[in-house]
Parts: sequence; C-alpha cells; structure tokens
Amino acid sequence: MRRYPKLNKWINECWLCHCQGYDRFIVENPNNEQTIAARNIKSFFRPLDLDEDGLCEACSRLSKKQSSDDEEYDGDASKF
Repeated sequence: MRRYPKLNKWINECWLCHCQGYDRFIVENPNNEQTIAARNIKSFFRPLDLDEDGLCEACSRLSKKQSSDDEEYDGDASKF
C-alpha cells in the first residue's frame, strides 16, 4: 500500500483493533468497472464493513457487550 497510496481510499481500518480490509461498496460497486487495482485489493484483503463508529463487526459486538455490562453495574463491587 505504501507503493500505491491512492488505493488507501478503498481500504477500511477498524480504529480499535486496526484490522484492515477493503470497502465492499467501493470495490464491488457494479457502476465501477473491475480495474486491476480492485482485483489486486480483493486478492490481498478481505471485505471489512465498519459500523457508524468505525468499528469492525467483532469490536462492535464487544463494545456493545461492554456497554451493556457497564449499565448493569450498580456500584456494588461485592457482586463481582
């Protein structure tokens, strides 16, 4: 990717775990012709969808689980 910095626009990166993958919408968009760059990106990266917070699916699930666990905590540490 250092060699072709313009292709970074097609790469998603989770801000929490820093896993990288291609933006499925841009690379697989039927309006775009299959360029050599798109084919190369698809061969080196997996698709990676990010949520509205910029998290991958795994980090998003962990974040939601953590926030639900925090809401259940009432300040009594003896329960844990």
